[in-house]
Amino acid sequence: CPTHKTLPSGKQQPLAAATKNRFLATMSKILNDAKRRGWLDSVPYIRKHRENNQRETFLTPEQANDLLQALGQGWMRDISEFALATGMRAGEILSLEWANVNLERGLVSVLASKAKSGSGRPVPLTPTARAVVERRQGLHKQFVFARAGQQSFEIDRRVFDKATEAAGLAPGFRFHDLRHSWASAHAQAGTPMLTLQRLGGWKTLSMLNRYAHLSADDLAQFANNGKLLPHPDNLSASKP
Repeated sequence: CPTHKTLPSGKQQPLAAATKNRFLATMSKILNDAKRRGWLDSVPYIRKHRENNQRETFLTPEQANDLLQALGQGWMRDISEFALATGMRAGEILSLEWANVNLERGLVSVLASKAKSGSGRPVPLTPTARAVVERRQGLHKQFVFARAGQQSFEIDRRVFDKATEAAGLAPGFRFHDLRHSWASAHAQAGTPMLTLQRLGGWKTLSMLNRYAHLSADDLAQFANNGKLLPHPDNLSASKP
């Protein structure tokens, strides 16, 4: 199982436990298939890595505003504001080309080749996202979020970390947490999970389980269907 991935810049980055487990799951599937075909007598036990699924860092509107204020003006501010407005991943934002921007229809297109899920999707532009795109017009012929005239493959972590500290956010707050913040805001506002899945480009609905507890609108309409008791006003008083 690989332990690191190579970023476009050439830098090595450790793989998350969930990513390693996906490799191991594929290996396990191949081995089990080989056993069914009679090529193996038995399949060895493959121990999975422990995943930390408890990390939930979501910004409040006030915190999001504080972060943007701390970022000031410029490239990192534009990228962060666009992420908060669209939920797009860093790689999707940095690779966004003008050819895939349609201001007339008010959307941008994430190509399948540039999406983590491997599936393309349209991303509607909110007024905030549209404003970001419009102020970047004319800065680069090909890429919307080019930096200093060139495509950038990574965010400026030094600038971002300095801003998160200035905004008083918890240590370890990541750029990807902007996507989590966007999704949590949608869930709390009642956006259906299936719609949120399409907006954010998640491959499966189960990937949104961390946000499910934030939205109960789809449950509330059915909560009274299983009534066993009458309305409280009609309940008979309990006997002493």
